[in-house]
Amino acid sequence: MKKRLVAVLAVCLFSIMAVCAAFADAPELPDDNFERLILSVTVGGKSAALSGAEYSVTVDDGSENAAVSVGCAAGATCTVKDEGGNTVTEVAPLCKGARYVIEAKKGSFRDSKNLVVYRQHDFYKAEVTPATCDKPAVYQNVCRYCGTPQGDAFEEGAPDESLHRWGNYVYNNDATSERDGTETRRCEVCGKEDTRVKEGTKLGSEQKPDPGQQETPEPGEQTPDPGEQTPDPGEQQTPEEQPAPEPIEFPDVAEGKWYKEYVDYVSANGLMNGNADGSFNPDGRLTRAEFVQILANLAGVDTTDRNVATEFADVSAGKWFTPAVKWAVDNKIVNGISPTEFKPNANIERQQICTMVVRYATDFARAELPKTADKITFADEASIGNYAKDAVAICQQAEIVNGMGDNKFEPKKEAERSQAAKIITVFHKIINAG
Repeated sequence: MKKRLVAVLAVCLFSIMAVCAAFADAPELPDDNFERLILSVTVGGKSAALSGAEYSVTVDDGSENAAVSVGCAAGATCTVKDEGGNTVTEVAPLCKGARYVIEAKKGSFRDSKNLVVYRQHDFYKAEVTPATCDKPAVYQNVCRYCGTPQGDAFEEGAPDESLHRWGNYVYNNDATSERDGTETRRCEVCGKEDTRVKEGTKLGSEQKPDPGQQETPEPGEQTPDPGEQTPDPGEQQTPEEQPAPEPIEFPDVAEGKWYKEYVDYVSANGLMNGNADGSFNPDGRLTRAEFVQILANLAGVDTTDRNVATEFADVSAGKWFTPAVKWAVDNKIVNGISPTEFKPNANIERQQICTMVVRYATDFARAELPKTADKITFADEASIGNYAKDAVAICQQAEIVNGMGDNKFEPKKEAERSQAAKIITVFHKIINAG
């Protein structure tokens, strides 16, 4: 029994050794058959690099599409497919990488490798923000293909001063006996000020003869007769009639325009002026500071002294509008946007104009505005600020303001210069009539 068992074990052991020997003599299979099947990949004439299971290449010739070819081992077939599974012979490079799949087969071998085709970034200088009247243009280097920015945005060039939106010149009431006064205009966009000399405003510019010097008549000039009757100092002389003030003719204020008479009135009475180029800019906007200055002009107050202070951080001493704002605050005509902010450069709203006009009439001029029109309930009455509701109603009934169409008042709409000219004309006539 034992002999038989030993014989069986010996046979089994021999069989196992024979099998192992057979495997030892068999050829070793390659670890990566595709490395032998896919020999090379070329895109747009550039060889792709293999890393692991992925080929990658960067195309930098700017082409929208690039031909792709795969070098296969003998007897193998290779195809390139896009993400939709379509066989392609051209690929479309992308900056972020366009993905494809290379499929190869030979006999029973099957496998695939990825192909990623990148496009070289092509950066150019793109304008991000155009130049303004006080700031140069801002640029950013951006890839023209994918929009990827390179580095930080940067300023280049100079501000475009032709973009200034100048308001009207306002006389500064700063003439002396030694020099003419000045007038200042302000850009509605950036707040820059432009000051020029206002010719002919020097105080006492007429030359007076020296009281101790006797005038010698020119040869041939008639010498007064000593016996000539001298007018009685007590006799009342008839003053020479003063000519009516002449309005300024603005090229952009044509005859037939609804605002022509109002622009003529405010310019003739020195309440509003034009721009440096001779225009009035009827469609332009007014700032809060400019409207307060107009009210100061209407009141005839002296705004010469700029060395005055206000409670507002944005209305400091030395500004052209500071004296007018201080006068308006002192007379309860204006309030600030907050206890420390006036916003002089903000465009004025229609409801704010009504509030200032009514306060001028009641607190400064001590005048009662007439009620010559029936009260209108505007369709947008609810949008009028609570602080301005009464003032809007008073101005509407006094026919200082009207609606803007569709029975709307549009209280927060920024007032145009032509509208302000009408408001100031009507208001000035009411105050003068009172």
